[in-house]
Amino acid sequence: MIILEEKKLISKYTSIFKDKQFCQEMVNQAIFGFSEIKSYIEKKEMQSILEVGSGTGILLNEIKTHYPQIKITGLEPFQSGHAIYSKIFESIKNNNLNVINKSVEEFNTNEKFDLIFSINVLEHVQDYKKYIENTSKFLNKNGANIILCPNYDFPYESHY
Repeated sequence: MIILEEKKLISKYTSIFKDKQFCQEMVNQAIFGFSEIKSYIEKKEMQSILEVGSGTGILLNEIKTHYPQIKITGLEPFQSGHAIYSKIFESIKNNNLNVINKSVEEFNTNEKFDLIFSINVLEHVQDYKKYIENTSKFLNKNGANIILCPNYDFPYESHY
């Protein structure tokens, strides 16, 4: 069983971020995301994954590190002040990890994915039904589309 460890990841990524607390928050978000999707990755013969809204790319990089046989694609449009993340993507770029600077609406491929997931993305789209349609058209026949949304009623919410 693969478990992402906070201390190891902070040590691994701390040189990329100027602010150690920000690094810790990004690492914890990656750990949370991994905990939510890893059972899907481990359940079946996963060949391809698409993440919509890749943020810093830590989660995708860790998935690729632990599951090198899986083809992984990330979409990150770098909108709303996230342009700084392009530097982070370049710092941790894995040769077999493809991060595309497009939104899901702009993304066009004939490729189908076994798993599509997004974490804290749905609340940023204008039309959630259209978002689900756009992501679903990229799914393999037995694929899964996991959409995680923040819980603003919970006393601690690291999403901003």
